[in-house]
Amino acid sequence: MMPFPSLGAVLAVVSLALAAPTSKVNPLVDPEVLVDKVSMDKLMDVAKEIQRFAYESPEKNRFIGTPGLERTMELVEEFLDEAIGYKLDYYDISRDYFEFKYKGKVLKLYNLIAQTKGGDPDNVLQLGAHMDSVAAGPGINDDASGGIALLEIAFKLAHGNYTVNNAVRFSWWTAEEEGLIGSQHYVDSLSDEERQKIRLYLNFDMIASPAGEFGIYTSEFNSVGVEAPPGVAENEKLFQDYFDDADLEWKTVALRGNSDHWPFVTADIPTGGLHAGADPNYHTAEDTCENLNMDVFFETTKAIAHAVGTYALSFDSLPPRDSL
Repeated sequence: MMPFPSLGAVLAVVSLALAAPTSKVNPLVDPEVLVDKVSMDKLMDVAKEIQRFAYESPEKNRFIGTPGLERTMELVEEFLDEAIGYKLDYYDISRDYFEFKYKGKVLKLYNLIAQTKGGDPDNVLQLGAHMDSVAAGPGINDDASGGIALLEIAFKLAHGNYTVNNAVRFSWWTAEEEGLIGSQHYVDSLSDEERQKIRLYLNFDMIASPAGEFGIYTSEFNSVGVEAPPGVAENEKLFQDYFDDADLEWKTVALRGNSDHWPFVTADIPTGGLHAGADPNYHTAEDTCENLNMDVFFETTKAIAHAVGTYALSFDSLPPRDSL
């Protein structure tokens, strides 16, 4: 097998493919334009790089506390900060540190948060995906896929230097596989006032499954006995309409406590997201780039870009947040 390209090679491809902005007038974000900027090649390039990090780690994975996960998180930050040779002064980037005890050892872990410097900070669209894998393998679908999609959109949003009316906050979680530890820590650390500013949280976990589904998290919470907060059904419809317009068949997926959306659900924050269905390689060494459904990965990332562009412009389609 040919060796995977180095990080330098991936960044070089990105820098050659994208010309530096020439206009001093920052364009208002356009959902259709942002969707068109999503690149299938870039999604696979980054997936291969993250898989290389796993294979070069002694553990052959990206489990918490391993070099594979640390290099993955550094890659995300590098793309956001200096990916094409100059500062993309578009995001406030922070590491949300926390400690987690695993097998008698205290690990110092962190979530990575990037929020646009522009846009109303009192009306935030937040998106998230977890970047850790299980110990069994590299975890490329579960869940490098969601994190890569967010990175692709965050990068294209910054490179276009788009003006946003509402703040957009990207989140890359860790320790999801150990019980949603990173995202729960983050939500627990928010004051009621800060929670109120999140108009919608969108989660993306396993969006390149071989099953090839376009699963939309539904507002029907009856299976877990939790009532959906206002805004969930409206977001569900946004994704349904997008897939209908793209002539792609979709299905609804129940929101349960099995991914990083759950801390937001239980904090009464409107929540949604996408999921590509079951994966026979789930939590095995075969969760690799070679087993991704790239067509679904690509189309789902475009759907996410549509949501980002839409809500960065306006939350008019969502009801006002109720007081917590």
